[in-house]
Amino acid sequence: MRLIFAVLVLSCVARPRAAQAADGLVRFDDFEGEGNLAGTAWFAGCDKNNLGTTLAPDPFVPESGGSPTSPKKFARIHGHFGKNVAPYAWASLGADLAAGPKAVDLSTYKGLSFFVKGKGKGKIIITKDSVKDFADYQFTFTLTSQWTLVTAAFDAFAQPSWGKVVAHDFKDARQIKITPEDNDADYDIGIDDLSFMKDPQSKGPAPFAGAGAIREIALKELLAKNIAYSPIALGAEARWSFKDDVEDDGKGGW
Repeated sequence: MRLIFAVLVLSCVARPRAAQAADGLVRFDDFEGEGNLAGTAWFAGCDKNNLGTTLAPDPFVPESGGSPTSPKKFARIHGHFGKNVAPYAWASLGADLAAGPKAVDLSTYKGLSFFVKGKGKGKIIITKDSVKDFADYQFTFTLTSQWTLVTAAFDAFAQPSWGKVVAHDFKDARQIKITPEDNDADYDIGIDDLSFMKDPQSKGPAPFAGAGAIREIALKELLAKNIAYSPIALGAEARWSFKDDVEDDGKGGW
């Protein structure tokens, strides 16, 4: 029984959330607390170049409220974006597209879909290994006080004019970032239900398929493998149930 229980615990702790597909979408994150599809953490940060940049929350945590399709939580960064002078301002919320981090091939997708609300303009950026001067492909969107669904085809992403031009593809994608657009101005960017749009013409493997599925092995099959193991006494630490009646109260669930 100890072996059975250990296998169940490892499965629950290590299993990243499976891809959710609907209407040709693969949801990367809805910020409801189950983590993103790549199994990586979101991180927020900004420059410390005395150009007036501020950012909150830092460290990043999702806020209550959300888009119509996932109303519990959403991602939000806000503050002031500094002046566009050397050594230059930056502020962003980002996540690696694979643990490591390492580059992934997004060719099986044709773009991004997400809800936004807030103030001013924002950008969504996909960084690439082949870009060495921060001139990554990006898509600019306008924010309003109401949740708005944005569809951003990869064909509509563009590099800034000052950068070295690299191939317009995402075969070596590394990170996804959300940043403000307008320098020397306040910004408030809320984003939710960040999803990739499937490309029906693509025959390549989905980059997050391995993150979303861990094969379940029957106990008989597992025992037949004669795997050496040592049971670990969980003791007082195994005191929570799988059920979480009240969110974030520290009294149940995982």
